[in-house]
Amino acid sequence: MSSGDSIEARQNNEFEALQAIYGFDLKDLRKKAAWNKWTPMNLSLSLKPQQGSVGTHEIYATIDLHIVCDACYPENCPRIYLENSKGLSQTTVAELQVLLEQKSKELEGEEMIFQLAQCVEEFLHTHNKPTSKSFYDEMLKRQKEKEERDLQARQIEQDLKVCLLILRNKNIYLSIHYSNSNSHLQSRTQSRLKKR
Repeated sequence: MSSGDSIEARQNNEFEALQAIYGFDLKDLRKKAAWNKWTPMNLSLSLKPQQGSVGTHEIYATIDLHIVCDACYPENCPRIYLENSKGLSQTTVAELQVLLEQKSKELEGEEMIFQLAQCVEEFLHTHNKPTSKSFYDEMLKRQKEKEERDLQARQIEQDLKVCLLILRNKNIYLSIHYSNSNSHLQSRTQSRLKKR
């Protein structure tokens, strides 16, 4: 867009371009002004992780990028708010906020909302991971795993006892059998010796 255009024209053109790109994910938050007076942009974009060429992936992280422009934007940086985050910690959202503030300073004097939105989508792509469960859910999971390990340990212990019992019974059988075999051999040997 030409920097020779008026601020109003530049903002209107940028808004139309964003509307064409984002469709229903863009919300115009401007209040209707009296007498159809122009008001600077105030919009919200519902953003998801940038999708790669490999196809669709699970979406764990989303956020709304709320941009409030003054009457001098794009000559001045807009106010940037991050709202309705899902799948991101407060620390991660604060990190994204700093990144966007830096990016807006770099782009000051240019229309930048699309570049800021792309920056958010790339950030979401990097941080698109399943959220960890609550502490309570984690505790229940660990408790269940411990119960399963204890059950396996008891099962192994019972199996060992059964094996030892079987071995002991086998040893008793062998010792009885060996004892009987020995006594039978001894009696045969004695009877042969007597015959001689």
